[in-house]
Amino acid sequence: MTDDKKKKGSSGKISITSTKKEILAAYNELLEKLQEKEEAELKPEEKIAERKSREALKVAESLSFDGVMRKISELKLGIGKMLTELSEKLQEQVTEYQKIKEAIEVKKAELKEIYEIEKAAHTLAP
Repeated sequence: MTDDKKKKGSSGKISITSTKKEILAAYNELLEKLQEKEEAELKPEEKIAERKSREALKVAESLSFDGVMRKISELKLGIGKMLTELSEKLQEQVTEYQKIKEAIEVKKAELKEIYEIEKAAHTLAP
C-alpha cells in the first residue's frame, strides 16, 4: 500500500493522510505545470517582439546605401522637374508682363494723341 500512496501522491489528490514526500512531489508537479503555463503565455509576447524586430530590420535594410542613393536620385529628378515647371511659369509671366507693358505704352500714345487733338481744337475755337 505504501507504493500505491506514492503513486497516488504524484498523480492523485493530496489529503490529510498524505505523507510529506507525496505533498512535496505534488507541489513540485504543480510548480512545473505553472512554469510551463507561464512560458506558454510569454511566447505570444516574444513573437510580437520578434515580429517588431523583423520589421525594424526590414526598414533598416531599405535604408541601405543603394536605397539611399536611389532616393537621392529620385529627389534630384523631382527637383529638376519642379525647377523646369517653375522656369516655364516664370517665362509665361515675363511674357505677359511685356505684353501688358506694351499695351500701356500704346494707350499712353493714344492718350497723348487725344490730348494733342483737344489742345489743337481749343486753340482753333476761340
